[in-house]
This record gives sequence, structure tokens and C-alpha cells, in this order.
Amino acid sequence: MEILLANHYQWQYFNGTSWIDVGTDQASYNTGTLTATTDYRVFVHADESGCDDVYSAIVSVEIVPEISISADPEGGIICSGGNFTLNVTASGSPDIHYQWEYYNGSSWVSTGFDQPSFNTGPLSATTDFRVFVYSNVSGCDDVFSEIATVQVINDLSINTQPVGGSICTGGNFDLSVSATSELPNLHYQWEAFNGVSCQLFG
Repeated sequence: MEILLANHYQWQYFNGTSWIDVGTDQASYNTGTLTATTDYRVFVHADESGCDDVYSAIVSVEIVPEISISADPEGGIICSGGNFTLNVTASGSPDIHYQWEYYNGSSWVSTGFDQPSFNTGPLSATTDFRVFVYSNVSGCDDVFSEIATVQVINDLSINTQPVGGSICTGGNFDLSVSATSELPNLHYQWEAFNGVSCQLFG
């Protein structure tokens, strides 16, 4: 008949000077709340005569900084059907994850991948976004970014098209156009067709 030895476990942590006994006589041990990186080991021994007592390898439970966001995502303006890329900069835990969310008018909906950058894809309506930054490391507080709004505006439209006319050789002609947009600053690039392709001018 097989005889099983009665192993005993004495967990210890290092206080900077000496090893301190902690825990109960179990093969597993929970450190409880920690505020500083701490080294641990376990002393394993048996009651039976002649059995060698052994110490485990020393392991460190590292305390890492809390997660913090140093740069929140910033929104912008796009035309209907356009897309926009949002970015966040976070630090702290070595195991940071990202869950992007958009607001559908009544609740926040998860979207995107576990990355610090997110592209909205084509949008047809103004939409609010945020990112939930979290870690699987015990004790790390999860954080939400500030809300970033991607404003969707109507496409540019030309109200009055340019009208051509006749001039003599060497003359010149004034062309004008009237365009509207919700954007505050419109830009105009006039082009001339040379028989093969359009050339920029003006």
C-alpha cells in the first residue's frame, strides 16, 4: 500500500531585512492587498524522519502604476460617408487593453479592436465615441477616456456653376462659382483642360 507523506507549507515574504512567516499550511497563498513590490517563497517540509526540507524559488509580486490616460481621443469633422481615426495614449499596467465604444442615442455600444487607435468606418451621422482602458492585472483601476465627437456634415454643393463665354485671342475671361458647405473655410482649385488632361492654375 502506498504511503503518502504529510507535507507542510510555510509561506514567507521578505520585509527588506528578513523573511517573515505568513499564511496557513496550504499549497496556495493569497498575498492580500499590496502597496509595494514584494518577494515570496515557501518552505516545504514533512513530519516523517529523514525527509529533506526544501525552499521554493523566490518569486516577486510586482506593483505597477495605476492606468492613466495622458492623451484623450480628439474628435473632428468629416463629410457624410467619410471616416475618422481616433487615438488614445495610456500608460501604467504592462497589460493594458482597449475597448472602444460609440453612443447610439440610448447606450454605449462596444466596437473596434483592442488597440489604442480606432477608425470609425463610414459615418452618416454625428457620433460620440470613448474608449474604456483596463487591465487584467489585479487591483488596477479601469478608466474611461473623455468623450470625442465626430461631427458629420453634408457634402459640399455648388449652387452656381461657372459660365463660359467668347473672347478674342489674347483676351481674358472671368469665371466664378458659388459653393456652400457647413465647413467654415472652403478652398478652390481652378483647372484648365489642355486637350489631354486638366492642368492646375489660379
